[in-house]
Amino acid sequence: MYDHENVILSKGMVFNTMSELKLFLQDYAVYHHRPYTVTHSDKELRYHVICKPGCLWRLNARKKESDGKWRITKVVQPHTCLSNKGKENHPQLAARYLAHCILGLIDDDNDVSVSYLIRSILRFTGYESKYGKAWCAKQIALEICWGSWKEAYNRVPRILCAMTHYNPGLKWFIDTGGKYWQNHYTGEVKQVLRCVFWSFAQTEHAF
Repeated sequence: MYDHENVILSKGMVFNTMSELKLFLQDYAVYHHRPYTVTHSDKELRYHVICKPGCLWRLNARKKESDGKWRITKVVQPHTCLSNKGKENHPQLAARYLAHCILGLIDDDNDVSVSYLIRSILRFTGYESKYGKAWCAKQIALEICWGSWKEAYNRVPRILCAMTHYNPGLKWFIDTGGKYWQNHYTGEVKQVLRCVFWSFAQTEHAF
């Protein structure tokens, strides 16, 4: 997260990616208790946000053709509305944003409890998160750190094949338990991994 206490939001600020720009604005909005609304979002061209109706604050950013970086091209300040401080909710406190707030905690301890994360989020942002949102944030943070569960499961056959290549005679078997998962939108059907068995040739010979 950015140290917004010592950062002045200004025209000309440059960010490597659109995601970096969004995270900066979310940090800024949460720290200053100033929610905003996105009015234009084009990953190849521009990103515009405004404050609540009646407030003059707004910000425009565009993607530079020369290097693909994002530059803040216009900032209208200051806010002419009341602060969001003291209110329970903040529109920018989405689960994906909170995931970036707790990345360090997840990296240190994958089994950190959700209740601990809720207390940490309160300390980081000044807002108390609901249990469900904190749980979702943890799952997203785990995926950012280690990849998705789906990707991990898809690597299992490749890992077993690599083990067989370097350990001739190894035998393996993937058990699905006869269970399948179906995507209700696409109709795609996939097997569900239950457990994996393998046996080294040396072990078989010893028995």
